Amino acid sequence: MPANNFQFDFRDLKCPMLLVRAKQCLKNGQQGDCYRFVVNDRNFAPDLSKLAKKHGFELRIENEQKDHWDVIVRLHQTLVF
Repeated sequence: MPANNFQFDFRDLKCPMLLVRAKQCLKNGQQGDCYRFVVNDRNFAPDLSKLAKKHGFELRIENEQKDHWDVIVRLHQTLVF
């Protein structure tokens, strides 16, 4: 099955709801899927990084702007939360 690319604009959300919504998106993902979360809450990347270590997915930050940035997640396996 080919990988999918998804983008979510979560600039209106703050943690912990931001992390809850991201987890809802990721739980439906398959191996190889790539997610782009556009956010403006500085707590999101460290929180999601902890989740990445626990569940083994790749996380990186791109396109850092003054008021937002993109957090990219690539799944190496189907996640189970």
